[in-house]
Amino acid sequence: MEGNFSYHDIVTVADKETGQSLGKGRVQFGVSALEDMLRSQKAKGVLIHRDDWISITPEIQLLFTEF
Repeated sequence: MEGNFSYHDIVTVADKETGQSLGKGRVQFGVSALEDMLRSQKAKGVLIHRDDWISITPEIQLLFTEF
């Protein structure tokens, strides 16, 4: 996790090793809440709900570069 984000911000999710964008989504927690959740013994929850997610496919990437 890098950067600072708040509840309902749109974030980019990338592969840590390659840096390739996997998708974008609206988060359900801010950074501080997520850090607290990850430190807990029984971390559970959904950071980005599937209804708020878009995968970056080659076709979508092409649209981003054309506009």
